[in-house]
Amino acid sequence: VAGEGGQPSSSSSSFSHRKDGAEAAHVSSRTRAKLREIGGYGDGDNDSKNDAHAADDEDDREEEDEEKNGHTSAKVAAIYRLQYGSMGYKHTSKGRKMRWIKLSKDMQVIEWWAPDRSKKRGGICVTDIVAVAPGWQTSVFQKASATMTPGMESKCFSIVCGSKTLDLEMNAVGVRKQWVVDVGLLTGKRTLT
Repeated sequence: VAGEGGQPSSSSSSFSHRKDGAEAAHVSSRTRAKLREIGGYGDGDNDSKNDAHAADDEDDREEEDEEKNGHTSAKVAAIYRLQYGSMGYKHTSKGRKMRWIKLSKDMQVIEWWAPDRSKKRGGICVTDIVAVAPGWQTSVFQKASATMTPGMESKCFSIVCGSKTLDLEMNAVGVRKQWVVDVGLLTGKRTLT
């Protein structure tokens, strides 16, 4: 597990600030199109607006991806969403901090970055993941739950790596649910109930 004081990545320049202060990612047009098609990490209420022809084209592309990469279309979509990432709180025994959480480009590490994505703060190796635990199942969340409202549990989950955990609180229930599914698809590990 990498520490909080990691060095800035050369990819930090791939993000810019718009005039309104929001961050805009300079991602490839193919990645942007793929995220639109699969819905990214929205609020869970994303409706598909593709017509029949676009859906047929997407099916053809997914079949080609499956043949080339040996992945299922669900796993490919999960990897795209994880690599794009989302904002959430990373909980520790000392409190919580806002972080941008994402899968590295080489798909080897789930990383957390400063909210402005200027500095990588740490990461866990995907190969170390043994399970995904929705809700407040870890000791970190058991302690934190004393100061959290009951409705917040549905936005929380933990990525379990042996004796260590990555405890995350997402901004919406749908985002948390999608992360749990996507990490499960990526690793092939079970979800604890």
